[in-house]
Amino acid sequence: MMRGDEHMCLKNSCYIICLIILLGLIGACSNNDINYEKTISTDIEFVQEKFPNIKNVESVIFSYLVKDDDRSIGLAPKEFSGIICIGPEFAKSISEKYKWKKCKQPVDALFFEKGEYHFLYNENFEEKYRNSLIGTFYYDKEKQVIYFTGEY
Repeated sequence: MMRGDEHMCLKNSCYIICLIILLGLIGACSNNDINYEKTISTDIEFVQEKFPNIKNVESVIFSYLVKDDDRSIGLAPKEFSGIICIGPEFAKSISEKYKWKKCKQPVDALFFEKGEYHFLYNENFEEKYRNSLIGTFYYDKEKQVIYFTGEY
């Protein structure tokens, strides 16, 4: 019989594998006018560098897409989205510290099966943790995951 933590990790691993497959399929469809340099990764250190205030990171999966066309001057925009699986200590901390509001499933999160996640939103959390991301954070208390999407 699996303990609750082992079961949660197994479920999160299944979600991460499904996300990798879906992001790979999305990456196969590209626009010929723009050069896409897409990275799909599970590099925890990279995410911790981007979001240093998010603690207790157990695993991550993210897509990092650099869009570059002939008209770009300077740094090309980078789309950055993914899932951060957090440990119970940090989950408890943010659950108690912030008043989360239920929200609809974000359009960018269509790779999640409907009804699987219960997205919550809090503007104060987002302001504190997003660092230089121009985007949004969503939280699922039950799954102990933070979903993020935006641009650098």
